[in-house]
Amino acid sequence: SGDSDGSRAALGSDERPSIAVLPLANRSEREEDAFFTDAFHDELLTRLAMIGGLKVISRTSVLSYGERPTKSLRSIGEELDARYIMEGGAFRADDHVRINLQLIDALEDAHLWARTFDVEIAVENLISVQEEVAREVAAAVEAEVRPAELVAIGVAPTLDRQAYELYLRGRQLYGRSYRSEDLAEAEGLFQRAVAIDSSFALAWSFLSATAARRYFLHHARDEDTSSLAWAAANRATELAPDLPQTHFALGEYYYHVLMDLGRALQEYLIAHRGSPNDDEITAGIGYIKRRQGDWWQARDYLEEALEYNPLSGNLLWDLGETQYGLRLYPDAVRTFERLISLVPDRTGAYAYLSRLHLSWNGDTDRARQTLRRAPAWEPSSSANLVLSAPMNVELVDRDYQAALALLQAAPEVLEDQFQLRPRSLLAAQVNQLLVDTMAARLHFDSARVVIEQRLTEAPDDQRLYSALGLALAGLGRHSEAIIAARRGLAIMPAQREAWKGMYGHEALARVYAMAGDYESAMRELERIVSHPCILGVPPLRLDPFWDLLRGEPRFENLVRESEAPLVQPRRPAVPVTSP
Repeated sequence: SGDSDGSRAALGSDERPSIAVLPLANRSEREEDAFFTDAFHDELLTRLAMIGGLKVISRTSVLSYGERPTKSLRSIGEELDARYIMEGGAFRADDHVRINLQLIDALEDAHLWARTFDVEIAVENLISVQEEVAREVAAAVEAEVRPAELVAIGVAPTLDRQAYELYLRGRQLYGRSYRSEDLAEAEGLFQRAVAIDSSFALAWSFLSATAARRYFLHHARDEDTSSLAWAAANRATELAPDLPQTHFALGEYYYHVLMDLGRALQEYLIAHRGSPNDDEITAGIGYIKRRQGDWWQARDYLEEALEYNPLSGNLLWDLGETQYGLRLYPDAVRTFERLISLVPDRTGAYAYLSRLHLSWNGDTDRARQTLRRAPAWEPSSSANLVLSAPMNVELVDRDYQAALALLQAAPEVLEDQFQLRPRSLLAAQVNQLLVDTMAARLHFDSARVVIEQRLTEAPDDQRLYSALGLALAGLGRHSEAIIAARRGLAIMPAQREAWKGMYGHEALARVYAMAGDYESAMRELERIVSHPCILGVPPLRLDPFWDLLRGEPRFENLVRESEAPLVQPRRPAVPVTSP
């Protein structure tokens, strides 16, 4: 928000005092001491974030400024929506460390507080320093600190220095990325930490969360990994049942391993009350709400998470995606443009923005311009989105030969957590639009072979049944096609998982239409259009597949409905941040 001249009326729009702790300078200038300084910074942020009366900007956002920022503190405060800035450094010599910190009011450019600590390096000493800083800073900015919070910030998670350092290294890797290598190394570090100190509840919590994440991302989708996630969460619960991170770990297990969204949400909400400044926990509640079909509350939680971590590319992506699902297209476009300005080499964002322009108003020129702005296209996990984006533009423009040419560069199978589409299935669908019946049939049959082979390896994968339904329908095996598509929807119905379930309904709608059952196809489309979801690219109005229903009054009414923003349901106002 801003006033008429475009500047902020005041820093810190949240009513709570807002603080950003910039990365601490490593004054010893020894490379091996940089880890110590970074780790101390991480833990200081963790202690401050335990105070509900403070709004603490997350590590991800402050790291972008480095330990010697070139911008003024006022500019940094404006960018982070933080009134107060803490900066300082650490000088380590053998087993001693000198830490100097100062707190500045970025709005008034005034020093509020400063301290220097000289201590022997021991876990209890470092925790004591962090506790003093948290207490004194809260007092300096007149933030309320509850008695339970005072107790929590003074508790040492372990007294073993080696276990503590292993844990800190694991935390850095856990928060760095979703890459398989980083998460596998983090899991190993947490395992070593709990092997040294078996009563280290915080390390058990993150061991569980890391294993659950590896399982969810298909990095290690096996019984050993799921069992580890559960055993570690149980151990953390035995040791520290009230620790917010224990409840976060349980939430990760119920969500990522069991897909039990209700229990996951309960655990995330408990964790949120105990750690109200944690953007990951706050966003986690939003992700569950979205999977439950409550996209409006998901948007609110993701916006709150961005308050704590305003420079997070992942959070901006997730917010823009949620705005897209609610058909708030101008908002979504602004969010993805903001993401691109922050992370200009994230090619998937350009693909998503191109997709948005098609869904919003079918502007293929703007969609093409957006794709041309992107750096070299990245393969990997974004292949489904990145390769689909230019193909969707060609389909909307009815340039089917260009769409087929793009498919030549595609991998054999394009997949993400929602869809699995063999390249041959996409080629069959385009050839069908070209009315090349023989080529379409050959490609549909090739797709069937690929899908049936994958089903022998993953017989409970709903994506495969949806794809099989489309392939069989293309071969004229309509009864089998409907059975397959319905089975995919039965495995992952919208009642269980609203987002994935809608993909099942879309596949079933297409299968019904290919079978000539237009009444049933319309029924599925009406269900989709009445709920928040991210489908319809190309949108109904422009998708050549739906030309077979174009002109029908019921279909045309549905097209108009599909382009209108969804109306937020009325309900009593519930504050997102727990009191």
